Amino acid sequence: MDFLRLVWMQLKMNCKNIGTLIMLIVVPIATTIAIVYFLPGGNDNTGKTPLVFINHDQGDLGEAMLATLDTAEIILENDIDDALTKLENNEAIALYILQENFSDLLQAGTIPVIESYQLEIDVVSLFENQMMTFMQQQAKRGLFQQQGIDFTEMEDMRLIDVEISRYEERETVAELMPVLMSIYYMFLTSGTIAGKLFQLKSNNVLKRIITTNTSNFKIITSFCASYFLLQTIATFVVFMIFDFVFGFDVGDPLPLLVTIALMSMISIGISIVIVRLCKNEAMVVQVSQLVGIVLFFAGMVSLFKEVFQLPTVVLILAQLSPFYWANEALLFGNIFPGIVILALIMLVILTAGSLKLEKFIQD
Repeated sequence: MDFLRLVWMQLKMNCKNIGTLIMLIVVPIATTIAIVYFLPGGNDNTGKTPLVFINHDQGDLGEAMLATLDTAEIILENDIDDALTKLENNEAIALYILQENFSDLLQAGTIPVIESYQLEIDVVSLFENQMMTFMQQQAKRGLFQQQGIDFTEMEDMRLIDVEISRYEERETVAELMPVLMSIYYMFLTSGTIAGKLFQLKSNNVLKRIITTNTSNFKIITSFCASYFLLQTIATFVVFMIFDFVFGFDVGDPLPLLVTIALMSMISIGISIVIVRLCKNEAMVVQVSQLVGIVLFFAGMVSLFKEVFQLPTVVLILAQLSPFYWANEALLFGNIFPGIVILALIMLVILTAGSLKLEKFIQD
């Protein structure tokens, strides 16, 4: 009962902080609306990459290949000048021209040459890999048919399904934007948690608690639990608004809720560790916010690692960010090892914060 009273007392005080509530509810909603509905490539095309195609193919395989590019916004043009104009105006990042005998060559077992004009080579490499996979499979089918071997449609498309299945998940980025923004602002408001710890210490509240029968574990747990409840409730409110008002679908709620809970505890643990290291309230708030920003943008590498050819050292450093594993779990459905690693990060950080807290209080 003492633990619950501590949690309830802290939660009531937290709810009186209007600035924190605005950062946890109002700002994520406003940011999500701005990104999804007003920025280019937002709600109109669900973040798909615009590609221009001039399809001269007299058969059906050219159109079939375009249908496999689910993560691209296909723009069809008939005139080369109009297509190049779209590139010049940055309305697309690449132009591809399919020749008239595209289907005939594939059916004969030959991979045709596709004429292309590109603005961003690293981005289009994903789509070119998908197109090459399609052409290789169709050319293989053509060779099999020439030898009188039955090459079934299911076997024909098996490798293509494997190749593109991972990228189809990225279409949900827009609908998961409330999640990403809510978690991001959780970390930005961690400075409030650090500042609150300093206030409790300066008022000798923590010292009075630690001299009672209340254990060190109860102190750290009740403090974390109060902010955890506040962040969870605020995030739930954001989800309900986007669900009922904007019609967003965040998919399977279980990995979503588990990821949010773990990220909330990680943000709280980081703020406590920073409090112990800095010993200055103004510096603690600034460092906490800076750490949140750095971790967020480092974790965004998980969104682009399959599109851009990033240096190995960048990928390794990005995996130190909890946002990296949160994105893996939410956007790509990688519950394992994503959520497992988040749980380990949470345990390490909270343990470090708890071990340092008693010395910090008694100093």
